[in-house]
Amino acid sequence: MIIENIKQEHILAGAIVLITAVIIFLLLRRLFVYNNKRKIRNIIKKISYDFIEDIEIDEGLEHYAHLDYICLGQDGIHIIAVKNYAGHIFAADDINEWSQIVDRKSYKFPNPGFELTHSVELLKTMTDLDVTGYNIFSDTADFPKGRPESVILCADMLEFFGKVSKRNLSDSLLNEWKKLKLHLCT
Repeated sequence: MIIENIKQEHILAGAIVLITAVIIFLLLRRLFVYNNKRKIRNIIKKISYDFIEDIEIDEGLEHYAHLDYICLGQDGIHIIAVKNYAGHIFAADDINEWSQIVDRKSYKFPNPGFELTHSVELLKTMTDLDVTGYNIFSDTADFPKGRPESVILCADMLEFFGKVSKRNLSDSLLNEWKKLKLHLCT
């Protein structure tokens, strides 16, 4: 009886440790994603005159395009798609699936460039402004075989885009942005 109680206590203690470890792992992962989003949002404030965050655009027939950020930059609109992938990323513009290697395990995911191209084309139908798109990866990702043109690491964003100077924006750019923002946010 005593031995059975000791075994049950060990099993219970082991289960508690395992559950605690899983909870800590999930919380740390969520914290990583949150910190990455916060960091990117702070940079977006510096590189944009204005921005729209986390928006769904109705494409009709119950299809929606989700855009993380639509930013008004110095020379037009930038779509910023945030990708929370870490590890070694093997990617190319023209392949259907990219690979992520984490702890010697390989995971495949759809090429985010295709969705980004679709989002850029969709937004171009709504405005006369120039529209470009970029996939922003966290600084814990690296591209050992080369990085596609549409991919920027979070740490490189400010240098790539530069800080926006609110004094240098043309009236026509601002007016077109206001029309687009009104169309998307109503």
